[in-house]
Amino acid sequence: MDSGGKKRKVASSVFSSLLVGSAGAATLGGKKAVEIFLDCMGRQGNVNGKLGKADRGRARAITEWFRAFATPAEVTLLLPPAPGQAPHETGAQRRLAAKLQRLVVARLTAAFVAGGVEVPLGLKPKTAGSDVEMKASTIETQLKTLTKNNVVVLVDPAAFAAFRVTHEATAVAAVAAEPMDEGERTPFLGGGKQQQQRSRRRRLVAFWPQQVKRGWVIERGL
Repeated sequence: MDSGGKKRKVASSVFSSLLVGSAGAATLGGKKAVEIFLDCMGRQGNVNGKLGKADRGRARAITEWFRAFATPAEVTLLLPPAPGQAPHETGAQRRLAAKLQRLVVARLTAAFVAGGVEVPLGLKPKTAGSDVEMKASTIETQLKTLTKNNVVVLVDPAAFAAFRVTHEATAVAAVAAEPMDEGERTPFLGGGKQQQQRSRRRRLVAFWPQQVKRGWVIERGL
């Protein structure tokens, strides 16, 4: 075997060791919730059967929470394509999974606030404007904390859909209500108006892409 073949074999064995435990079972160690969700959806919404019992429960909870926020069309995009259909765009699936994760974080955060419980650091972004880094155990951990404080949150697609509508509408309104900065007031001097408009549009697309495409934001002068 040449040196290149040896390197590839070593790299492959190292990668495998990150996915397989000492007993030969798959593990979620080090994986993010988005990755786990996409993996399950790639298995027709099923959990990897090689996972241990505890990890299967975590993966199942992640899939149930994320999927409960998705529309039927979004679920279709996340599942494997039907025979004869072109494969789905990986980038689009990742963007959608990230969007669903933001909704999960928002729902869990709302449960803590409604129950009068301090929102844990695990549901707060490390830097302003960034996404929360949800781990394999994040949902499990936060639900246990809520239960200890007598707050129960059930996975209800209908209730989650209603929450999504309200949350996204509030997010869009918040971005639209942002005051103009100096660059917007003096576009010829600061040159910032068009740039700020594009920035707002990008943030709105992240929350409500279909409405932006249909001209919802444009109709409001944004």
